[in-house]
Amino acid sequence: MNDTKTGHAAAPSLDVVRRIFIVIGMLAILVGVANVVVNDWTSEATAGDPYDFGLNWVAAQRLVDSEPLYDRAASLADGLRLVGPSMLDTNHNPFSSFIGLPTTALLYAPFTVFDYETAGKLFRLTAVLAMFAAIGVATLALPSASRLPAGLIGVGAALVSTPFIESIFLGQVDGFLMLGLALAFVGVAHDRWGLVGFGIGIAALLKISPAILLVYLALRHKWRAVWFGIGTVAVLLVVAAAVGRFGDLFDWLDHVMAGVGDGARNTDNQAIPAALARLWGGDDLKTQLPLGSWRILSYVIVAAGVAGLWWIRRHKPIEPLELGVLVLVALLAGPLSWDHYTVWSILVVVLIVDPRRWAGRRWAEIGVLAVALAGAMALMRIFTIMPEPREVADQPLLRLTSSAKTAALLLLLAVALRLLLRPAPEEADDQGPTRLGILPRDAPAPYFLPDGPLRS
Repeated sequence: MNDTKTGHAAAPSLDVVRRIFIVIGMLAILVGVANVVVNDWTSEATAGDPYDFGLNWVAAQRLVDSEPLYDRAASLADGLRLVGPSMLDTNHNPFSSFIGLPTTALLYAPFTVFDYETAGKLFRLTAVLAMFAAIGVATLALPSASRLPAGLIGVGAALVSTPFIESIFLGQVDGFLMLGLALAFVGVAHDRWGLVGFGIGIAALLKISPAILLVYLALRHKWRAVWFGIGTVAVLLVVAAAVGRFGDLFDWLDHVMAGVGDGARNTDNQAIPAALARLWGGDDLKTQLPLGSWRILSYVIVAAGVAGLWWIRRHKPIEPLELGVLVLVALLAGPLSWDHYTVWSILVVVLIVDPRRWAGRRWAEIGVLAVALAGAMALMRIFTIMPEPREVADQPLLRLTSSAKTAALLLLLAVALRLLLRPAPEEADDQGPTRLGILPRDAPAPYFLPDGPLRS
């Protein structure tokens, strides 16, 4: 039997792909739950002190007390007083200190009303809820029929990925950042560019790298999104300054930004420059030495990713998956992309598994894409290794296997680009925003059939 449109062997319909993805999603959740139970991830997530939460919580205490955020000696003293001996190893170098913008401390400020132990538990719970909420919000960027399978697969992918559990264990901000990115995806899908800018602004305030999405939107002349993003950043920085000190932002620019921009070579950094520095560097893969000349590659990757995507897509409507591709570019570029950052890519998986992007493709192509996607998730399951130099000298392959999440991100990027740049026949029949069930603002008034095709 041949496909009447392509002449190739019959391709699956949208309904068939949707049913298959629902089954895969249910199986993924079952595997994910089993993974959590068998490996006792609930205990893993709450074992020990949340190191990053401790740094940020102490910074939040100093923010509300109007004390300098980036004074290492004073922060160490406060950490020992408020948290305890577990803070002895903090504030000795840039990456053992509070290095976020003042707005990061502002996010943790509501938890300062609790004692450290209670605050840590509440934050971890809130972070879990935020990550699952972000997956749910991201599904709203898809057509209604695609939301159930994409949501199921997204939740399953989160439950089997180690960045998810690492972020919870550390007490990191990834869940809140993911909510910002998810809002941006929804804003693109629904032509709400103010929401897009707001979401990206939130993400960029928590980690700098999502700001490249605003650069891309400027190239695409989506100025409403750009100005809303800049406005969000400015307003929240002013709020943080009003709560704390106006000099904190300037301290960050003077004393912190350069160190963060230098990156680090250790295995926690899963950006491409760090992976290459480990591959062709010394035997110490745990060192936090700067990237050196490898840092230049970060700028090359960002420039190539942003400019290349703009050139290819410049005459086409912006889709949520475009921003998803740029999230992957940001993670791969670095210069600093700690392994727990890669949990952001779960939102890109949600966009990737929109059945409409798969329906109508040849089974062989679907198989290759599915294997690549499954391979990425398998690599995400691998915990980041921290080998001793003598182990690296005896087993040079550790230089490569220390970058499992880098390989996973590259696979996800390949799948996302294929789906975005080579639309399936189901997609090719639709034009621009109408593929998402949305019409441009200046289109004639449509009428809708419930959960059915758009009619004019």
